[in-house]
Amino acid sequence: MMPRRPSSVFSRRSRQRGRVLLVVAVALVAFLQAHAADRDDLQGNAEQEYAGKPLILRNFYDGGHLYYDLDGNLLKGGSRGAWTLYAYIDVEHVKLRGAKLEIDGTRNYLVYNQEAKRFERRRGSRVKIEAAINPNAVGSYALQILMRKLFLAPNEDLADYVPPYWKRFLTHADRPGTASQQDELLNGERIYRIKGQAGDVNPPIPIHTPEPRYTEAARDARYQAVAVFWITVDPQGDVAEVNLVKPVGLGLDDQAAATLKTWKFKPATKNGKPVPVRVMVETSFRLR
Repeated sequence: MMPRRPSSVFSRRSRQRGRVLLVVAVALVAFLQAHAADRDDLQGNAEQEYAGKPLILRNFYDGGHLYYDLDGNLLKGGSRGAWTLYAYIDVEHVKLRGAKLEIDGTRNYLVYNQEAKRFERRRGSRVKIEAAINPNAVGSYALQILMRKLFLAPNEDLADYVPPYWKRFLTHADRPGTASQQDELLNGERIYRIKGQAGDVNPPIPIHTPEPRYTEAARDARYQAVAVFWITVDPQGDVAEVNLVKPVGLGLDDQAAATLKTWKFKPATKNGKPVPVRVMVETSFRLR
């Protein structure tokens, strides 16, 4: 028979295991408390940094509830829309919940005041944003990186992210003396500008000119306005280029630009030969 160990040996080892477990438990509690305190501090800093400020949402997604992955890619909840409706968000609350970041806010709809030559904001729809975060790497820097994936940074220019027909307006490229006022080419051919008297160029004749659709936001606001564009009509009578001159906002400019690209003309001619021309056109939004 094996000799029996004294009971005192077992009790001593039990006490040692108990002390180890107690130390581990105390350390775990301290870690969890410190982790919770860090998250509280991080959320407080996030609220202070972002709440109450207008941020510009990347890609101008519509929808009332947007879901993003760890890399800032939209998973579901919306599709790319007009920036005058979906770019600006007034952030109200920023929360860290487990493995996700939650942002509550209100969209700012933009209306362009043509007399004052500036955009004015109108309170729009509510929006909630949820983005996955790595629970093992939550910190101020990681949160800042995620926010930059969702929103434009202060040093980024909105004009770099809008559709092409907005760029000239936002960069003031149509001011007198700028490059856009000089001769331009379309597939190697000079583009003639037609404004007022056409001179020796016969202007294009409209054949198919459907009207643009109202956006829901503009219709709800009973908003009526006239947007002005330069369009380039190529020698085949198709609209090759659209550029805004006077926008109206509320997503109507984007509806107008999409519709103008479907317009058809009998081409402009010079000495009997079809030539590309740039023509100023208006699109009216009137409620019937």
